[in-house]
Amino acid sequence: MKKSNLQLKFIIIILALILFNKISDISAQTDIPIIYVNGVELKFRTLEEEKEYFKENNTNFIEYIGQPFIENNVQYIPLKKSADLMDISYTIKNDIVSLIKDDITIEIKIGSTTATLYKNSKQMQIKTHPIKNINKNIYISIGLLDYLNFKIDAITPKNIIYINHKENTIQKIDQEKYQEVVKYIKNERKSVGNEEDVNYFLNDKNLGKILLLNTDEKDSSKKITIPKGKYLEKFHYGKMIFIKNGKIVGYPKRIKEKNTLSYYINIGKTYYMQNAYLDLSDEIIIFCPYCKSEYIIKIKNPFKICDCE
Repeated sequence: MKKSNLQLKFIIIILALILFNKISDISAQTDIPIIYVNGVELKFRTLEEEKEYFKENNTNFIEYIGQPFIENNVQYIPLKKSADLMDISYTIKNDIVSLIKDDITIEIKIGSTTATLYKNSKQMQIKTHPIKNINKNIYISIGLLDYLNFKIDAITPKNIIYINHKENTIQKIDQEKYQEVVKYIKNERKSVGNEEDVNYFLNDKNLGKILLLNTDEKDSSKKITIPKGKYLEKFHYGKMIFIKNGKIVGYPKRIKEKNTLSYYINIGKTYYMQNAYLDLSDEIIIFCPYCKSEYIIKIKNPFKICDCE
């Protein structure tokens, strides 16, 4: 009987050590990478920091979704917040995770290294790192995003990961044409202690489709809005500036509201930029002064009046 009890205690100790090592592996990545998705920072915080962030933005805290970690040299990220910013739809049923982006669907069982990819009415089996369920939070490897048309660039020395949809275009900034723009962005960054340089423009083709122009009939206030998303990550779009021939022509006022991030052209009779430039500007640039990315979002002005006639 004593021998049996000793064996049982030994087994319990061994299992406890295995569990401890497993938890240690997951939490070993104390230096969380800075992740940018289509030019916007995907922020991860501790539980208390996350609750405080939702409180500061007058929004009810939803749930804690965890933080990225590395296991067996594979970078994992929480599905929920990441999918929200990447506009990836997903379902979880009977341990089967389905990821949907545009015309692509991936189905994979939690823990499996084989997934089924559906595209253009065809299906194929793909090999991938397993999806993980930890404390009821789903984690995916960033490599899986490649099958959903995302390109991954890891800048190891700076611990930065860029995740960009493959339809996005990236171009070197014409420093002469956009001299005023670059100077303004650098000064804004320096004002908050950010000395990182800017070298590229990133054109997110889908961003122009989600920008909405709203006018208040009561006082003629006009604003451009971006839906905030479930996890507030779209609040990380920063300041907005309107560009005409490479020159700055307007700065709408940025206000975080309950359901949207708004950029006001005017509030009543108070104008933050001339209304005419909303129609005449060539491009819109959005940047966050705190963002350390070398990419700056620049898109064609979707509100420009057509000059083809």
